[in-house]
Amino acid sequence: MLSVAPIITAPPNVNVYENAPYAFTGVVNAIRVKDPSGTAEQLTLTVSHGTLALGTTTGLTVTDNGTASLTASGPLASIDVALATLTYTPSSGYSGPDTLDISDKDTDDNLTGTNSVAITVTDPVTQFPLPTADGTPNGIAAGSDGNIWFTDSFTNANNVTIRAIDNITPAGTIANPILVGTPGGVTQAITSGPGGILWFTYSTGPSITAPASGGIGSYTPGSNSYITNIQ
Repeated sequence: MLSVAPIITAPPNVNVYENAPYAFTGVVNAIRVKDPSGTAEQLTLTVSHGTLALGTTTGLTVTDNGTASLTASGPLASIDVALATLTYTPSSGYSGPDTLDISDKDTDDNLTGTNSVAITVTDPVTQFPLPTADGTPNGIAAGSDGNIWFTDSFTNANNVTIRAIDNITPAGTIANPILVGTPGGVTQAITSGPGGILWFTYSTGPSITAPASGGIGSYTPGSNSYITNIQ
């Protein structure tokens, strides 16, 4: 029989969430090895920014399972069963590109087949910093200006709580906070109303001369920081 190198079928690319394992199971993302001229194989799997683990290794000799590069040797049938349980886990906190390199050698004729999978690790939630280190965001809303607006409360240099609303662009640029009324209390929910006006609720903190109370505020993006407080 004419010797033929192993043939590896695999998805060209997959998307993976940061800090979440990804299983190469099912029909669309399965990895398979075919070897028309052999039945004894040596499989090598390698990534650069994560680990690889075979859930089933029956009938195989496996080294470095659960690391960035593993090797499995044994019958072709056992190789395929093991590949159906392959899981990729990106390195903690990593997001960006990775590549799964797949190599299978027929140990009878020493012919080798290769393939690769482009992996994109993405953060399911984009995390942006707050305007101040001790900020406490409460509500969030899409503004008519294309930015995301949120309510925020933070402590100033005099250790007084400041109520504010703020916005962040889709690129992550945060504007200077717009202060809401007198110090004390917190801003709470926010929503976009008719005419592009933002409406929000807030509470005022108790003082020596006044008890705690609350109110509703409105703000039109781009209106020179004009705030209307309704109590």
